Amino acid sequence: MDSGVEGLLRGEAIARTAAELIALPSLGGEESGVLAVVARWLADHGVVVEQRDLPGRAVAIHPFHSAEVERERIPVLVARVGPPEGARRLLLNAHVDVVPAADQDGWTTDPFGPVTRDGLLYGRGAADTKGGLAAAMHVLAALAADPSSLGGEVFLTPVVGEEDGGAGTLATLIAGVRADGAIVVEPTDLAVAPASAGALCFAVTVAGRTAHGSVRHTGVSAIEKAWLVHRRILDLEAERARRLHHPLYASDVPFPICMGRIEGGDYRCDEAAWVRIEGRFGTAPGEPVARARAELEQAVAEVAATDPWLADHVPEVEWIGAQWVGGDTPADAAIVRAVRAAAPSARVVGMPYGCDLGLLRQVADIEGVVWGPGSADVAHAPDEHVAVADLERFARMLLEVARSFTAPD
Repeated sequence: MDSGVEGLLRGEAIARTAAELIALPSLGGEESGVLAVVARWLADHGVVVEQRDLPGRAVAIHPFHSAEVERERIPVLVARVGPPEGARRLLLNAHVDVVPAADQDGWTTDPFGPVTRDGLLYGRGAADTKGGLAAAMHVLAALAADPSSLGGEVFLTPVVGEEDGGAGTLATLIAGVRADGAIVVEPTDLAVAPASAGALCFAVTVAGRTAHGSVRHTGVSAIEKAWLVHRRILDLEAERARRLHHPLYASDVPFPICMGRIEGGDYRCDEAAWVRIEGRFGTAPGEPVARARAELEQAVAEVAATDPWLADHVPEVEWIGAQWVGGDTPADAAIVRAVRAAAPSARVVGMPYGCDLGLLRQVADIEGVVWGPGSADVAHAPDEHVAVADLERFARMLLEVARSFTAPD
């Protein structure tokens, strides 16, 4: 292997690039700086880089759009190597946005001051997913230095907005990006995941009737009525666990419904006139969004019908914020075979979290796998980190996949 290419694949070199990305706090809506660094680095290493912006409103009208950050324009950056007329096109998809860190206790390092300690690179986004993105950048640079090894085109889309619903990947698909196979770079501990679950954020608002606390029996407690709704939703979670089966999900509750936020009432000494529950509705890979939403809405309507007050004041179900759709790729798909050949000892699993695989599958029918260094256990957490050795291991396997997947049959 050429010494220049070999140097690009070393873990220490990839970690330096990842650290440069981590040092830029690319929170949702603030990704332009890190995108500029990615584009410049790739161009400096001989990779063809194209960038255009789509109006946010042009993306927002798409039925699969969701976002918690309003973006006037959504950048679409595509980095390419290899002949476009080749046997197959391989897409590498990785997001540049990260979740906040400043309000979390437990950091022993500056979240945006990356450090390497005991073989681990620390910083917000190290695992999710700037470490994996840096590895993919180095693979493209290695391919640009030796393009004759490719039988088709490999391109990388560093996208915005994954953490709040996937607007960046949706924009790339609207812009016409297509491939014969995709690798969605996310922290999987280098396990190969041909499936990812979905996650639909929701809110249920329950009405009561206020009354002075001294005569609370003349009112109706929204808290007590909300408990009926909460219990019914947990029953729905159990029903779905019994009904929805997937060979890559062994958990007793593979697609949980989490209700993580509740607020209500206006004054502590009055009966609560309202309660709002917010949560996350887990969906199976490939499960249609409309069908999943209908199940929750029906469950709420059913419990309302059993209670005289709720029957006249049916709780309102809203679908709010981010909506990650699930994705499922057949086990015998070419991209799955290529990744498993490059990582023969890797576990094959389904990812429990939502990511951009669902958009690739459900919007553009692009077969793909979720695969990357780092653990989801430390993503979004204090002292997020990735092993430098895993950055190198991933890059070398990814290079093998790029060459094998694009090779003529």
